Amino acid sequence: MQLAVTSPAVAANVRRELGSRLITFAERWFDIPQGSIQNPKRRNGNISRARWAVAHVLNTEAGWSQPKIAKLYGCDPSSIHTGWRRARELLRNDAIFFDAVERLQKEITTHA
Repeated sequence: MQLAVTSPAVAANVRRELGSRLITFAERWFDIPQGSIQNPKRRNGNISRARWAVAHVLNTEAGWSQPKIAKLYGCDPSSIHTGWRRARELLRNDAIFFDAVERLQKEITTHA
C-alpha cells in the first residue's frame, strides 16, 4: 500500500508521523527504552530487531527508500540495507519477529 499525499510539506509531515508512530509501537513491542531506535549508538539485540522491523514495514508497506529511513534513524543508508536483509531472514525463522512485523503492518493500515 502506497500512501498518496499531494503537497510535499504534507507528505513530509505524514511520513514523520508514520515513522514516529511505528517507532513508538516497536519500542513498546520489543520492550526497549523510548528513543532507543533513533539513537544509533544504542545497540543490542532487541533494539536492532526493532529497527529492522520498522525499516522493513516502512519500505514494504509505505514505499520508503533507504535514504528516507536512514534520515529517520540518523544513520547511514547502507545500515538500512543490512537491516532489510536481516529482517527477511528473521521473517522466515523467528515467530516473534514475524508477529511484530504483522502488528506494525496493521498499524499502517488502521491509521492510513
